[in-house]
Amino acid sequence: MKTPTFYKIHRYLSIFSFLFFFMLCITGLILLFRTEIQGNNHAMGAAPMNINTLWDGADQGAAQFTQKYPTKEILNISPAMGSHLLRYRIIDKNNTHEPRARMGMGGDYIIYNPHSQQLMQPQSGKVTVTPIRTVMHALHELHTRLALDRLGLYLIGIISLICGLAVASGAFLYGPFSKAAKLRRAMLQNQKVNPVAANTAGTNTDTTTTAVTDNTAKPHSFKESLRSRFANLHRELMMLTVIFGFILSISGTGIAAFFILNDNYNKDVAYNAKIELSTQKSDILTPSEAIFRVQAKYPGQLLISMDYPSRFNGQHYAFYLGRENDEDPALFLGQPIYANLYKDGQQDHFYSQPIPWYFTGLTTLINLHIHNHNTMALKIVWGIWMVVLSVASLFGAFLTFQRWGKWTSWLKTQSAPSNTNKVSAATTVISTQTNTWTRPIAWSVLTIIGMWIPLTTIPYHNEIALVAMILPLLDMVYILIRR
Repeated sequence: MKTPTFYKIHRYLSIFSFLFFFMLCITGLILLFRTEIQGNNHAMGAAPMNINTLWDGADQGAAQFTQKYPTKEILNISPAMGSHLLRYRIIDKNNTHEPRARMGMGGDYIIYNPHSQQLMQPQSGKVTVTPIRTVMHALHELHTRLALDRLGLYLIGIISLICGLAVASGAFLYGPFSKAAKLRRAMLQNQKVNPVAANTAGTNTDTTTTAVTDNTAKPHSFKESLRSRFANLHRELMMLTVIFGFILSISGTGIAAFFILNDNYNKDVAYNAKIELSTQKSDILTPSEAIFRVQAKYPGQLLISMDYPSRFNGQHYAFYLGRENDEDPALFLGQPIYANLYKDGQQDHFYSQPIPWYFTGLTTLINLHIHNHNTMALKIVWGIWMVVLSVASLFGAFLTFQRWGKWTSWLKTQSAPSNTNKVSAATTVISTQTNTWTRPIAWSVLTIIGMWIPLTTIPYHNEIALVAMILPLLDMVYILIRR
């Protein structure tokens, strides 16, 4: 495919996606520090426990709750991710209204601290509304689904894909545009050095020649210089962030696809489980006994959440299992396992459906988008990358929406460089052409390392990622200072 074709594709994709891309960059930048802005702190002064260790305290928490609140019942038990707490979703025994909740989220709840073995006061699942929380929620809805609910998931998936294609198509233009920029710069330098050759090379007026060679009063040359600088900045900054922007865009599409497909999967499993288990009702066991049964049936899985049998779910257990190495299995929402369990253990009946094979790839994209910058240092560096990406897209928008007519007409009035200047400029470009892709390749490799390493278990993975993400930025600062 020829360069003009790539340019048209890049231009049209960019025109369509710019506002969405810029909006996603800005909202993503703010949401990057959402926890810090809202001042969330679920750890309550203690280091996070292993999730399996948390489940060991489920029996004692349930026993304390039953003794202290005999008029209430437990609907769900879930570890509070990133903390050392167990969250019990509860309801009054005489309440016939099904709460709007899923797993440990929503409804009324009570917190149990296995570390201190203390049961805290019941709380409402309704979040206290504050201006900051309202703004953050609005930004999250805008960033994840354009504030359009399920329709927004489809739209954001398509738009993110187009943004990724726009970024990728721009990478194919880096080589030709870099070559053209070097050639133009070399010819302008030759014209300044040898103004006589520039004057005698064509039939242009003195005014036109002065626009190129005079350094004092040259309105046209100023426009050309400003545009060239913007073009250079757009080209270099976008090439610096091309892998970063492409991964974020494509992973955004993957996240939207995951939530759509996962919602369909969960609804399908729940519907079939209701039919499969409808003839019997489950006994209510102690949490540890129920957990032992499901882990014996599905070994090597991580229990994310457990629904108690109740009048709201047909008197069946519902377990949600994730993989042991999931960075944040709560985001995955887990493989649903529905079960009728009995005290004698002889007639236990489980129902589930295999997780679709493509969920593995989609959850990897989720981790690349969300779970590879969990330290404050990485968040700050990611914030800088987001700013650079936003600025680069703004330069691109300036170049795209500029008044092309005046620029093109001025180019046609410029002096044609002499053959000597052409040969000299071409020689300069050829001598540096082999170095055009050295830096971009190094930037790309370091970016991939910086985004992938935090998802591994190698020693000092966060520190390695931090260095890998900082080095390209420092190199770009060096380039800008040198120029």
